[in-house]
Amino acid sequence: MTNQSLITLQERIRSLTADDPVFDNRDQFFKSRTEGYERSLEIIHRLQIYKRKFNLTEEEFDVLKFETVTQSLPTMLHDIAFVPFLKSQCSPEQHAKWVPPAEKYVHAPLNSNDELT
Repeated sequence: MTNQSLITLQERIRSLTADDPVFDNRDQFFKSRTEGYERSLEIIHRLQIYKRKFNLTEEEFDVLKFETVTQSLPTMLHDIAFVPFLKSQCSPEQHAKWVPPAEKYVHAPLNSNDELT
């Protein structure tokens, strides 16, 4: 991807979320820990809605996450470690069973020692 095409993609993604109050982070430093966590869950949910609504590719979805999210989300490790691990290490049978639910947050690991069967 060229720099210009990346910039164009970033601008398109920003335009999708520009008017969405869920992605307005101006008050994030004034929220309690509980409120911040609840807000994170709202953001995660909205990201998934945008992914399906606009039929975003993985690359576009990554840009959406990194362009709109300015705080740590409870699912960051899931997105950057668990799902890519499944995609790269599963057998075809395991891939069919585990990857689609993991991408939809139906299955999330409880700890780093979870094993797939």
